[in-house]
Amino acid sequence: MSGILALLFLLVNIAVLRNKRKNHHVQRKLFLTEIELLEKERTRIAQDLHDELGPLLSLTGIQVKEALDDEEEAPVLLRLAARNIDELQDRLGGIARNLLPGTLLRRGLNAALSHFFAQYQLVTPIDFTYRYEVRDDLPAHISLQLLRMIQELVLNAVKHAKAKRVEVLLKQKGNKLFVSCSDDGTWSNARKAGGLGLTSLTNRVEMMGGRMHFASDKGTDYFFEIPLTNP
Repeated sequence: MSGILALLFLLVNIAVLRNKRKNHHVQRKLFLTEIELLEKERTRIAQDLHDELGPLLSLTGIQVKEALDDEEEAPVLLRLAARNIDELQDRLGGIARNLLPGTLLRRGLNAALSHFFAQYQLVTPIDFTYRYEVRDDLPAHISLQLLRMIQELVLNAVKHAKAKRVEVLLKQKGNKLFVSCSDDGTWSNARKAGGLGLTSLTNRVEMMGGRMHFASDKGTDYFFEIPLTNP
């Protein structure tokens, strides 16, 4: 009888120990999941700050510098810079709420990109070629990712690679979107300046279930293939 009781006591202890280990494993898994989610959110916020505010700050800086050198165009450039500062304030609040950029939200990707290129054309001698051959309305999340990617690439070409020509094409074929961004700048200069953001580009393309190709010979060429259906 005492042997049976001892065995039962042992089995109960084993069961309790296993249960504790299981609970510990579950708690550890939940903890690691929470850490991973927090890290992803931290990365998202850092990326949003870079992508949302970086291009606009850079453009505003160019406008102010040009205004100092060109008295005739100074009033127009300073008005544009003041408008950008107002938008910067709006975007800071938007980042916290993860909102879409205003022009993109109201009028779509083509209008947002056209506005972006038009502003740059006012303050740089860069030869921009932009074509938008997309017949369908793009999902909001794809429009947002593409806007930020193209802004990043154009800024790299202008600021770091010292390009004189930039060409951007968005073309839809069936249920796929093909995007190309080419410039005649020096890729090695952009790489040394740390302005390529290849990790950011790769992450965004992967989020959309797409593919990216990169080539650097006489200038820099980026090609993206984005599915317009769920990957």
